[in-house]
Amino acid sequence: MKRIKKALAVLLSAGLLLGLFAGCSSKDPVVATVLGLDITASEYRYYLNLQRSSYIEATGLTYDQIGNVAMDEEGTTVEEFSRQTALNLCAVNRVLDWKFDDLGLKLTDEDNNTVETQIASLKSYYGSESNFKKMLKTNNLTEQAFRNVLMASVKSQRIANYLYDVDGPQEISEDEMREYFNDQFVRVKQIAIKTVNDAGGALDEETMKAQEQLCYDTIDRIQKNGEDFETVMSEVSEDTEMKDDPDGYIFDINAEYDEQFMELAFGLKEGYVGMAQTSWGYSIIKKYPLDDEKYFEDNRDYVLTMMKGKRIDELVGQLVVDNQPVVDEAALEEASKLPSELAKANS
Repeated sequence: MKRIKKALAVLLSAGLLLGLFAGCSSKDPVVATVLGLDITASEYRYYLNLQRSSYIEATGLTYDQIGNVAMDEEGTTVEEFSRQTALNLCAVNRVLDWKFDDLGLKLTDEDNNTVETQIASLKSYYGSESNFKKMLKTNNLTEQAFRNVLMASVKSQRIANYLYDVDGPQEISEDEMREYFNDQFVRVKQIAIKTVNDAGGALDEETMKAQEQLCYDTIDRIQKNGEDFETVMSEVSEDTEMKDDPDGYIFDINAEYDEQFMELAFGLKEGYVGMAQTSWGYSIIKKYPLDDEKYFEDNRDYVLTMMKGKRIDELVGQLVVDNQPVVDEAALEEASKLPSELAKANS
């Protein structure tokens, strides 16, 4: 399951909000229940349209085509997958509602203010409250359903803090944090030899060949001649940011960085050197130990945040598996109509 906070971050993207299209309705029927809590058509359509829009944007398909395009060997279509994903995301929200109440937690003024701040930001983006409400109406959303979506992230964080913080019933221990840090983080330094210019465009052929030769010559200096990596790095590397990180780069395994760079960094043994062809050129990387206490202390809060996120994912994921939505098939099918079908129904 994707991290809840990531899923909700996508939902807050104004660009994606602009891509939602659905008919208008004054009613908000229930399409399913989870643990006795309602999933409304409005909330379901919100996630469904986001899923559809992302596939349409990525593939160039039309709404009418996504029901005929298979995305796996079992023949599941993009539309079927979008519907199931939307329902699952709604189920996550209801499970969070249930768990929040089950733990005896209560929403605070700070929680409500967090959501109101997000709403205010969106109203500002749309220019006025009336334009914001028009967006909701155009997309067949109720404001309450929209607030529920935003509040899910708040409840997720509150549950995680309650369970896993210091003195919580499932407190994440110091030893667990250190083990996670050692398993999921790396420290590396790189010699960057660029094959792109500052604008990201490719270098001319002659310069490209020269850079390629420089890469192999640099590797030979380190591996064949036994020259010191950092001495060579100071002479050759075009990575100016390394000056701000003299101890090297520290990455966690989920960092959004160049895929080839990350694969090499985590695949190397400590003290070893390797080369990856990255989006900016050649990266000659050396892996260093995470043996200084300051590396852990500098990343302590981030480690705890990552571990809490992982555990809340596992908790909520299992609750969803154990409490599958009870679906009103007719209501769900009605809510799943394509924008063109809804437009006809409401014309």
